[in-house]
Amino acid sequence: TPAATGEVLAQRECDSQVRDSGLGHSCSYSALDTQGIADWLEDGLAGLGALRRHLSSAVVSAHGAAFAADGHDHDHGKAPGQGKASGPVRELPLPEDHASAQSIAIDPAGRIWFSEKVGKKLAMYDPEKKTFSSYPLPASWGSVGFSQITAGPDGVIWFTVNRWAEGSDEPHMLGRFTPADGYFTKFAVPNKAIPQELMVDGAGVLWFFAANKNHLYRIDPRSFSLKGYPIPTANGHPRSLAAAQNGHIWFVEANTNKIGEFIPERETFKEYDVLTSFSNPGKISIDKQGRIWFVQVTANRLG
Repeated sequence: TPAATGEVLAQRECDSQVRDSGLGHSCSYSALDTQGIADWLEDGLAGLGALRRHLSSAVVSAHGAAFAADGHDHDHGKAPGQGKASGPVRELPLPEDHASAQSIAIDPAGRIWFSEKVGKKLAMYDPEKKTFSSYPLPASWGSVGFSQITAGPDGVIWFTVNRWAEGSDEPHMLGRFTPADGYFTKFAVPNKAIPQELMVDGAGVLWFFAANKNHLYRIDPRSFSLKGYPIPTANGHPRSLAAAQNGHIWFVEANTNKIGEFIPERETFKEYDVLTSFSNPGKISIDKQGRIWFVQVTANRLG
């Protein structure tokens, strides 16, 4: 079983015609699941979208520019890169209407990836080409949508998912998208763990926390085997992940007022008490000197 062997189950799907996936079976792209909330939104905005496209065509004809990022019919009055600007701040309008962009990550090539809550899409902006691309989550994934995303050193995008509708099953899974071939890969996570926050270190190892477990998990980038490590202090509510140059993984334990360190080569933890009681440590980061910095949400301090 996955829990006993540390293996994870994977399902791969591609975004083109049926082709060999390399896992012993063929795959095909599945249309976007528009059940539930998506149906309601798309029905309600269908007329508005048609009107926008009709009106935009006149503007595009006048300016000679349009979005042509992903082969879809997204007509807008401004070409990519012509968004609002004020001082050092710029804004780029998204080609998808009402996308509700969420998590963001930058890959080694400098491309900007972000998740779209409405429409259940993974999207990418290429600053050099000034183009957008989008990749809908296959319908076979069920009633889930993108949540947190992170980019690995190989350009692969890892992500967690949220329930898309009330009453649907909790998603005990992780997702992986490979831009090179357009594949989505589904990894079933054992022990009813619900992956939440995630990070890829410099070696390509994926680390994540589960919303309902007091464990730190890792997935090997070559074998895709999964292993969980119980955090010594119970009910710590671990969150925020950062990898040091020596490969050690740092995080905070918000409920128990601690900073945690995991040493991969020894598979052991160290925990450090925060000086101010009930400080509620939050996000953590590591500087070039290897010093660990973190915010203390309720104590109004920096640690």
